[in-house]
Amino acid sequence: MAVNDKTIDDIATLAALYLTEEEKKQAGKDMSEIVSFFDRIKTVDTEGVEPLYRIGRESGDEKAPLRSDEAVIFEEAGKIRSQAPVMKNGMYVTPRTI
Repeated sequence: MAVNDKTIDDIATLAALYLTEEEKKQAGKDMSEIVSFFDRIKTVDTEGVEPLYRIGRESGDEKAPLRSDEAVIFEEAGKIRSQAPVMKNGMYVTPRTI
């Protein structure tokens, strides 16, 4: 995939970014490097390699620094809710954004 000016402009529009010409140049260079990296990854021979769906202890890695998945009661919830400007039916009320 080639990264050209139209690609940069389209991505900037989708991300609501206003880029200067210098920033567009830099973004093009950065994106080209990213695409190039993925092109290199595609060349790796993965024949016979099992897909990895998880990392950590579930995948057999006993050294993974994961905590046990236990439900705990969060004692400070009421304190945090008391700092909210507006609550309704136990939910935070926020300004409409769209």
